[in-house]
Amino acid sequence: MAEENEIDKANKETLSESLEVENVNETDENKNENRLELMLKENLSCEMFHFALNIFYSPHLVLKIVFALSLLLAYGLASYTTITLILTYLEYGVITTIRTINETPADFPKVKICNKIPFTTKYAYEFLSQSNLFNMSEINKTLNGDRTVAIQYFARLRSALFGQIQNFSTEQKRSLSHDLNDTLLSCLFSYESCNSNDFQWEWDNNYGNCFIFNTGYNSWGEKIDIKKSNIEGSIYGLQVEFYVNYFENLTFFDFFLETFGNGLVVRIDNVSVVLDYSHDGIFALPGIQTFLALDRQFKTTLHKPYSICDDLNTNNFNSNLFDLISQSKYTYTQTFCIQQCFQELLYKECKCKDSDFASLENASYCSNTLQLQCAWKAWTDTYLKNNYVQDICIPQCPLECNLTQISFVSSSNELIPSLYIDLLKKNPNLLSDFINRSIDDESVILQSIVKLNIFYNSLSYTVSTESPQMDIISLIANIGGNLGLFMGVCLFSLAEIVVTLIEIFMLKWPINKKEDQISELFIKPGYSPKRKF
Repeated sequence: MAEENEIDKANKETLSESLEVENVNETDENKNENRLELMLKENLSCEMFHFALNIFYSPHLVLKIVFALSLLLAYGLASYTTITLILTYLEYGVITTIRTINETPADFPKVKICNKIPFTTKYAYEFLSQSNLFNMSEINKTLNGDRTVAIQYFARLRSALFGQIQNFSTEQKRSLSHDLNDTLLSCLFSYESCNSNDFQWEWDNNYGNCFIFNTGYNSWGEKIDIKKSNIEGSIYGLQVEFYVNYFENLTFFDFFLETFGNGLVVRIDNVSVVLDYSHDGIFALPGIQTFLALDRQFKTTLHKPYSICDDLNTNNFNSNLFDLISQSKYTYTQTFCIQQCFQELLYKECKCKDSDFASLENASYCSNTLQLQCAWKAWTDTYLKNNYVQDICIPQCPLECNLTQISFVSSSNELIPSLYIDLLKKNPNLLSDFINRSIDDESVILQSIVKLNIFYNSLSYTVSTESPQMDIISLIANIGGNLGLFMGVCLFSLAEIVVTLIEIFMLKWPINKKEDQISELFIKPGYSPKRKF
C-alpha cells in the first residue's frame, strides 16, 4: 500500500512538472507572439504597413475588404506611374533652350568668293588648247548623243583637268584666271575702302582661284585684325564689284565651260573654322546686284543616347579617319570625314585621289584615262552601292554635336551697264578679253559684272542648347514622390523593412540566448530602441 502511494506521488510530480513545462512553453510562445506584434507595430511606422496590418487586425469583414481594395488601388497607381516614369526616362527626351544674345560689335564672317569659270585668261586658253584631254571627235560625238551621258563625260573631263592642274605651281594656277587687282572693281567695308590686299588667295578644287575676305591675314600672309560690324544693315557690310567675263577665244570651249556656268560662288562661314569647301555655296548672277542679309545660329545637341551625334571630346573613337582630320588644319565635320573615306577607297583601288575634294591622303590626283576609269568604277560600283557609306564610312565618322550656321536671305536688282563701260576700257588687262565682242554692248557688260552686298541682318545671334527632359536624379525623385503619394513609402520605410526582417530572424532563431538574456536585463519594460516620428 505504501509502495502504491509513493508511485502515485511520483506520477503526480512528473505530471505536474510536464504541465509546468507546457505552461512555460505556452508562456514563451505567447511572449514571442506579443513581442512580434509589438515589434511590427513599432518598426513598421509607415502608413502603408499600418494600412496593410489593419486588414488582419480589423474585427469586421467589411472593413477588411475596404482596406484590401484601397491597398490594391494604391499599389496599382504606384506601379503604373512608376513604370510610366521609367519609360519616359528611357525615351531620352530633351528640352531645347533658345536664347538671343546681342553682340556689338560682332565679328564679320569669313567670305570666300570664286569665279564660277576657273579659266578666264589667254594663258588658260593656251593651256586648254594644248591639253591632250580634249579629243574633239569624241567630244562632238558625245555632244550629239544622249544629254545625260554628255554631262557625265564632261564631269569626268573636268576632274581629269583639275587633276593635272594640281601639279601646277602657284604662279601657274593663278595665271589661269585674272588677277584680283583687275577683277575687283570696287570694295567697301562699313563705308571704309578695302582692296585686294585684304583678300587671301586659295586654290579651290572645284572653282580654281578663289579669294577670301576676313581670314585674319592679308594677301602676303601677315596677320591683321578681324573685321567687325558695328551697325547692322546693307550699307554697313561688305560691298564689292567683280568682273567675271573671260578671254573671248575661250568660247571655243563653251561646251566645257557651260558645266561651270557664269557668275560668282560665295561661301560664308564663321571666322574661327577651317572647312573644306566642297559644297557649292551661294550663286550670284552677272548683271545683278545681290544682297545677302546674314543671321547667325549656334546649336549644341546632346550626344548619344539623346541623339545620334557623338561627343567628340571623349576620344573614344577607334577611327583613323577621325584622328587624321583632328590632326589636320581642317575643322572636323562628318561630311568631310565621309569624303576622306572615299579618298581612302580610291587610294586603295586606284592609287590616286579625286580632285573634286580636298584630301589628306599622300597621293597624286587621278589624271590619266586609266585612273579616271578606275575612279569612276570605284564611285559607281563600290562607294554608291553595297551600303559602303553606311557600313564602312559612318562607323569611322562620328556625327558632331555642335553646329555653327550662318543663314541668309537674298534679294537682288539689275545693274546699270553704262556705269561700267568706261571702267573696263581703262583696264587693258580686261579690255584684251574683247576681240570681236563690243565692249560698248550693254548685254556684254551685263554678262561681265557681279555686285555683292553682304551684311548682318541683325547683330544678335541665337544660341540653341539641349538639356535632358529627365535625368537619373529627377527619375529617382519622381519615383520617390509617387511612392510617397500612393503608398506612404519613404527612405526610412525601406530601412525599417530591413531592420524588421533582421529582428524577426533573431526572434525566431536567437544567435546567443545568453546575450539575449543579458540584453533583457538592461532593456526596461516599455523601452523601444526605435525613435518615434
